[in-house]
Formats: sequence, C-alpha cells, structure tokens
Amino acid sequence: MSAISIVLSLLGFVLLTLGTAVFVAAEFSLTALERSTVDANARTGGSRDRMVQRAHRTLSFQLSGAQIGISITTLITGYLAEPVIARLLAPALDAAGLPAGWVEGSALALALLIATSVSMVFGELVAQYLAVAVPLSTARVVAGPQVLFSAAFTPLIRLTNGVANWVLKRFGFEPADELSSARSPKELISLVRTSAQQGSLDQATAILVDRSLQFGGRNAEEFMTPRSKVESLDADA
Repeated sequence: MSAISIVLSLLGFVLLTLGTAVFVAAEFSLTALERSTVDANARTGGSRDRMVQRAHRTLSFQLSGAQIGISITTLITGYLAEPVIARLLAPALDAAGLPAGWVEGSALALALLIATSVSMVFGELVAQYLAVAVPLSTARVVAGPQVLFSAAFTPLIRLTNGVANWVLKRFGFEPADELSSARSPKELISLVRTSAQQGSLDQATAILVDRSLQFGGRNAEEFMTPRSKVESLDADA
C-alpha cells in the first residue's frame, strides 16, 4: 500500500466520521425540537429555519434516513480505516517483540478498536451531546444535508419505514411523522405556577388559569343537583 493510498484512506476515515456526526446530530436535534418552536422560527427566520421545519414535519422519514446514513458511514469507515491502521501498527508490534504469527491478528484487533472508538466518540457521542445542548443551532446546520440525503435514498427509506410501521401496528401503536407538542394538564399547571413564581405571569391570571385547568378534571355531577333530587316551591305559594 503506497503512502498516497494511506493518506487518502485516512482522509476518507475522517470525512466518514464527520458524516456519521452529521446524521447523529440530525437525529437528536430534530427529536429535541418542539413543533411550536420550529414553526415560529420558520415564519420569522431564513431558509435554514424553513429547512428545519421541512425536516421536522417528516420526522420519521428523516430519522430512518439518519439511521441508514449512520449505518453506511460506519460500515465504510471500518472497511477503509482498519486495514490502514493495522498496517501502521504492524511495524510497532513487530518491534515490540510480538511473535510473528500474532502481529497481523493483533494489529487488526487494535485497528478495529481504534477505528470504532474514534467513530463512537467523535462521530456519535460528541455530535449527540452537541445536538442535545443546542438543538436549534445544530438542526440549522445539519437539516439541509439530512434532507438531501433522505431524498436521494427515498426508496430504501420508504422500505425500512414501511417495515418499521408494520411492526408498530402489529403491537397496537400508531406511527407518527412528527412529535406531539401538546402538553398535559399537569405540565401546564406546573408551567403556570413556575411562571407566576418568576414574575413572568400576573398572580391573578395564574390563579385563574390554574383553577381552569383543574376544573377540567371534574364532572358536571360534582356541581349540579340531579332533577329528581331538586326540591322546589310553587311560584304562587
């Protein structure tokens, strides 16, 4: 293997790891965003915000595309990087006094460990933590490449999506293309009380909203008397 081949293979390893990071970041940033935030930014922002909205509205499709992208880049990464790294490690293992019959196998094992570790740390964990920490900013960067990749691999994505949806339906779950942004009454009550404590919501308004939300959990029979139990007087009595 020539020096040029080694350099090109290592460069490919770096680019593929970056590609894995893009797909991982797209997956986590899109799922971390709420629909209301995405729609608001799309109305007031630029083309990147509209691209984020486009990706978010077809979430299950984009997640399938991201998974396929991660699988492709990691597989090619192993194919390119392991032989090159093993070739670079072999002389060092030989010089360390390792038996000749063990050098090749040990070099390949170490190469696999190194390539997998680099891909996992820089291609997955770093991208994942970044996407969770700043989902909107991350989504603005990666949504475009993610949408383009998904468009290019539409047939394969539709196939995998169809199989996944079929499995979900067999277990009684209804697949969804985007995350629900609805809040439960308990979450809304907590949000109202927190806002009142921080001073961002008027106390009287907070009490009214709080009571209104709690009122929704009651039945009419708790406040009304059945007609059969009503005692009345004649108007002329």
